[in-house]
Amino acid sequence: TFCNGASPAFVIGTVGGILLQDVKAGFLLFAAQTAALIITGIIFGRRTAYQASNKKTENGFTAKASFLSSVVSAVTASALTVIYISAFIVFFAVMSEILMHYEIIPSIAKASSLLLSKTGIEIYQSDIEALLCGFVEFSTGVKKTLGENWGLKQVILTSMILGWSGLSVHCQVAAVTAPCGLSLKKYICGKALCSAVSAIITYALYILFYR
Repeated sequence: TFCNGASPAFVIGTVGGILLQDVKAGFLLFAAQTAALIITGIIFGRRTAYQASNKKTENGFTAKASFLSSVVSAVTASALTVIYISAFIVFFAVMSEILMHYEIIPSIAKASSLLLSKTGIEIYQSDIEALLCGFVEFSTGVKKTLGENWGLKQVILTSMILGWSGLSVHCQVAAVTAPCGLSLKKYICGKALCSAVSAIITYALYILFYR
């Protein structure tokens, strides 16, 4: 629920240094994300007692294995992980562009913008489009959110996207947890909470350091 966030290399280097041309903003976003993850962990934290056993489990795992077989298994698993992570990133990045090309995301964004305007909340269609793209694949959404003239709104939207991580990352997590029988319900709730908390902290930090 809380040990999965964007790396400092991406947030500080790519988002801050390259996209925003402001490393301080990258540190701000990374600090907000880290604080939001910690808060999410505290909220979802549970003390779990479990017992380790050297006996073979139902899944066929054993506590003891030879050094050579452990190395082979680790390298093989790592190679497979790299392949499916890359595949998920490419798939969802392409999917995001397809949804944009066929006007699916723009149509949803336009309808949402009009609906929110009737309630007194003014959010530009382009901002909602960026959030929807980030909902699918977070790096694509971040790129669409940020431009040359960025400010508080763009930074908060970016923070929300980074906190959520995107369906691409969620599928990567599911690929690892599915064989273990772990449920993703709390994980998804944790990422949604992290997105909201990250936005709030980003707002506070931006006011503190940029105003």
